[in-house]
Amino acid sequence: MTEVAAVILGHTDPSQARRLIDALPDVPVFLHWDAKSRGEDGPPDGLPARVHAVQARDTRLSSWSLVRAELTALDDALRRTRAGHIAVLSGADYPLVPVPELVDALTAWGDRSFLYNRAMPYPPWSTPRHDDGGLWRLRRRFVVRNDNVVAPGGQPLRWPGRRELPVGLVPRAASQWKIYSNRDGLRLLRALDHDPALVRFWRTSFIPDESCAASILASPDLVGNEPLPLCAANAWHYDFPPGGDHPRTLSRDDLPALRELRHAPLIAPALPIHEKPPFPYRRFFVRKVTSSAGRLCDDLDTLRDEMPPSTTGSTGHLP
Repeated sequence: MTEVAAVILGHTDPSQARRLIDALPDVPVFLHWDAKSRGEDGPPDGLPARVHAVQARDTRLSSWSLVRAELTALDDALRRTRAGHIAVLSGADYPLVPVPELVDALTAWGDRSFLYNRAMPYPPWSTPRHDDGGLWRLRRRFVVRNDNVVAPGGQPLRWPGRRELPVGLVPRAASQWKIYSNRDGLRLLRALDHDPALVRFWRTSFIPDESCAASILASPDLVGNEPLPLCAANAWHYDFPPGGDHPRTLSRDDLPALRELRHAPLIAPALPIHEKPPFPYRRFFVRKVTSSAGRLCDDLDTLRDEMPPSTTGSTGHLP
């Protein structure tokens, strides 16, 4: 079995995406590159044979097209490898740990996914118009064209009225960037294949890449026993500026904090992790990084080779 595979969703900065691939040696990569991106923003070329191109789609923020691209790549990864875990990354991500250490850490997670997810209602997703913890994203039916939300002037269009959630769905707020277990990847794809109404529901939801996978996997009626548990720990480090909707781009000024995370203890996959751990814990990836910050990636390459204390076996895990 291949221990780890990677799905990479890219749309710009192909040189940085190539560097990300090079920083994951021997890992099978399933690369989706936005169909709109051409010229200098086109997909990286000259890639090794372990990189498999996924059918290119026109993907847009807040839309089902992003989920469809992820699911297509995930399906390819599950069919073409026997990876125990599949990491879903942005082209602007970068590993903070070497691949053998990542494999060792994920072994402890077994059939569980490492996926930051919180119960809904999720207060950070409330807005002045919708004080319901983000449930408006699901209970409103948005207008879509070619799997993308129609948003003239930046305002998404929606149909009037509210709708019910699918029967048995346990809504979760989650990160788009995640590490699926092989079992959960298969269960997610089966659930969506089995019930086309689920696809229709998520296709007309808002920002479904932050709720679809986690909600389905958390729903026993849809996936059976051992649904996805709540998890307030995250395999990624990113930093949102005050009031920002997107994480800021990291720089060399962040290196001391990244070094602390690199040397922090691993967090055990103990159930449950309902609250954010009150201590620094090791992250596997960071975002966002760009090719313009090449020296930061040089530093991260060096930092990745620094072995933290007590990294072998379970002695490096915090309960």
